Amino acid sequence: MKIIFLFVFACFTFHNTYAQSGGYANYRFLDLPYSARNMGMANVNIATHDADVQTVALNPSSLNSQMHNIGGATFTSYFAGIKYGQVVYAHSKGKHTIAAGIQYLNYGKFVETDAGGNTIGNFGGRDMSVNLSYAQQLDSSWSVGLTTKLLSSALERYTSFAAAIDAGVTYRSKDKLFGAALVVKNLGKTLNNFTSVKDKLSTQVAIGLNVKPQYLPLTFHFLIHDLQRFDLSYKDTRPLPTNNSLTGDTIIYKKNIGDKITRHLTLGAELNLGKSLTVRLGYDFLKRKDMVFENRKSTVGFSWGIGINLKKFSLQLGRANYYLKSSPTTFSINYQF
Repeated sequence: MKIIFLFVFACFTFHNTYAQSGGYANYRFLDLPYSARNMGMANVNIATHDADVQTVALNPSSLNSQMHNIGGATFTSYFAGIKYGQVVYAHSKGKHTIAAGIQYLNYGKFVETDAGGNTIGNFGGRDMSVNLSYAQQLDSSWSVGLTTKLLSSALERYTSFAAAIDAGVTYRSKDKLFGAALVVKNLGKTLNNFTSVKDKLSTQVAIGLNVKPQYLPLTFHFLIHDLQRFDLSYKDTRPLPTNNSLTGDTIIYKKNIGDKITRHLTLGAELNLGKSLTVRLGYDFLKRKDMVFENRKSTVGFSWGIGINLKKFSLQLGRANYYLKSSPTTFSINYQF
């Protein structure tokens, strides 16, 4: 009970926090899917409780004794030459599990020019998070966890530093057919800003569920994300017509409440084809609504992945369709030492 109290206390008293969405906060690289499994299911699997050490990026309370002496690495080829990934290792003793890891994003090289457009050199940009996580199994069903993060960001000569925490509570039924989790991510404070304008962190609150029908090798995942902010719809700053050109009536723009609700939802599923092969599918309502073309919707918002699980290691591949032209691909490996 003391640990649960500390979790609640940390979530609601960590000062100088922000609830921001795209375009309003820095360190958004923390929101990326940091494993092929996560990407293949659109980051929906925050309530999992198994040996996949890389789920700690989504929920620190997912750490458990099955991850003892397991290390993992992920590499993603993102858009426009951007690369990102993570490395993580976990150690467990009794009811206590710790993990250490690094998440990084490299923006590549940029051409530097003067005011006249003359090339004078090159510069780079990168983001990084150094993480230390701890989880405790309270009983056969409940676990709590905490991740501390030291964040840094650099672009040309400008740098920014911050500190943040993730906190999570996970429940798993005794028959292992149902799981639930509450996670608060990126509660923190900037220590050094790029400029005189204060940088903000993208604090997020999410609830995740997973359900496994008895006797079926299939698990369904559900995520309700960004609970700290109800309206996630894009703010269109373009001037819109105020009157109907034919009738002269005033046009009233109303946002559909159903649209606002579904933007918080993400769905996923895992199908185990025997002990060694897993197929995954995800659907992100928010990405679908923000990135789709009305005249050519295609599979924007969908993601998929496969996993090969052997005795000592597992290989994972994940791919997400963010827009029509290209899709990022993620590769992950976990190995038990």
